[in-house]
Amino acid sequence: RGRRCLVGRVDQRRSESEQRRVRGGARLGTGSEVLHLCRWNRIRTSFTYQVGESAQRLVITAPVLNHFLAHQQVDAASLEAGGQLFAQFSDEAVRISKVTGPRGADRRSRFSYVPNRAEEQKEIDEMHRQGFHFVGDWHTHPECIPVPSRFDKRTINEAVAKSRHHLRGFIMVIVGSGSIPGALHVSLNTAADHLRLNLR
Repeated sequence: RGRRCLVGRVDQRRSESEQRRVRGGARLGTGSEVLHLCRWNRIRTSFTYQVGESAQRLVITAPVLNHFLAHQQVDAASLEAGGQLFAQFSDEAVRISKVTGPRGADRRSRFSYVPNRAEEQKEIDEMHRQGFHFVGDWHTHPECIPVPSRFDKRTINEAVAKSRHHLRGFIMVIVGSGSIPGALHVSLNTAADHLRLNLR
């Protein structure tokens, strides 16, 4: 539906009945043994995604990608994990270089993840002091190639709709148990739409 980009100033995010205040300016393998080995094979380069038909790029840095690797659900005992994504901005790119979660106060099971909202707000405030801006969330799925559930899409759509901000939408990253980058579902989400971003 035309050009999409992350542009604007993030002021405040509210999710469901609680809110996370966001401040600042912005432009926005198959076998378990193979998966286990892939998990500890560190990524040394950033991944770049095209943001719709715009000239803007989404860059996920190697430290963030390795954080995802460390929390993949590679066996039956692995719990779902998640957290928040923080970025710095330029005219050409949104660069995600900070990631948080999971936290001890989060509620986690094999197939669900409920973040602690108070801890999230503390993270947002601290990251803002460091010059990083909230741009979205990440969580894991216990499947090689993750597919966002209807609940995933509804949750992120509602978060965008109930927030006061000037971004086109929020980023959602779902981390599957397979080999990265194939195990990443990266999307830009508005209050109504879900746009999967393609690796450049």
